[in-house]
Amino acid sequence: MEDSAGAGGVLGPHAAAIRAALLLPFLRLNFVTLWVRDQDRSRRFFVEKLGFETVVDAPTPEGGRWIVVAPTAAGWLSGTTAAGLPGVALVVPPEGSAERHRIGQNTGFSFLTEDVRSVFDEWSRRGVRFSLSPMEPSWGSGQARYAIFEDVDGNSFSLIEFDVATRSLEAERRAQAARLEAERQTAHDLAIAKQVQTRLFPQRQPLMRTLVYAGICHPARSVGGDYYDFLDLGSRRLGLVLADIAGKGMGAALLMANLQAALRSQCATAFEQPEWFLRSR
Repeated sequence: MEDSAGAGGVLGPHAAAIRAALLLPFLRLNFVTLWVRDQDRSRRFFVEKLGFETVVDAPTPEGGRWIVVAPTAAGWLSGTTAAGLPGVALVVPPEGSAERHRIGQNTGFSFLTEDVRSVFDEWSRRGVRFSLSPMEPSWGSGQARYAIFEDVDGNSFSLIEFDVATRSLEAERRAQAARLEAERQTAHDLAIAKQVQTRLFPQRQPLMRTLVYAGICHPARSVGGDYYDFLDLGSRRLGLVLADIAGKGMGAALLMANLQAALRSQCATAFEQPEWFLRSR
């Protein structure tokens, strides 16, 4: 059978590359190490001044602490968590180590934002020291802006804005908003469908002096193809119906509703000649 995702399919000529990418092991940036003099002081700077979150604060086997901070989820797309973002590990290097001399230097770390000026104003109000106010680099052609700020140890970082990144972020936000709205609408439609299907099941039981009976249905999903019914055929006759539509979900529920309507409208025929009724379906 020809693969539907081959040439001319949904994925087109990129199908092979996409399949290969899906087979690769998961890989993403976990954290970067920042050498600091005091973990608590640095953590307060990132949390209180920059608005980051502490995503890890745990003791180490050596008796120290492992602290990782990351931008808050609000600074990224909604639906993400700070714990799922790349973080900055605040590490105190041993006395006399080469890393000790790297404290207070240019870290080479760059934080990307969609509005450098807005972040600059907010962080400045919180007491963050900027060694370079927002400006356009000579290579930016008017489409990039950046600033440089320092932490409590004098470590310097870049705050950068790229128009292309901003447009990409806005596109992703719109796409995510559309996905959330589609999910909300689907959940709303399924809730209504569940209410409708629930009313298709018997709302009352024909009284039978010689029989005690009951029925209940718990579909695997919001709606499904399971069906039961109690038919009052008159003359102290009762029809008990039990059916299961092949499949699950909305498609099976629609078939179940069609079966219920047909059976209810032709219950006399179904009782007298069940084989004819089933063949007519």
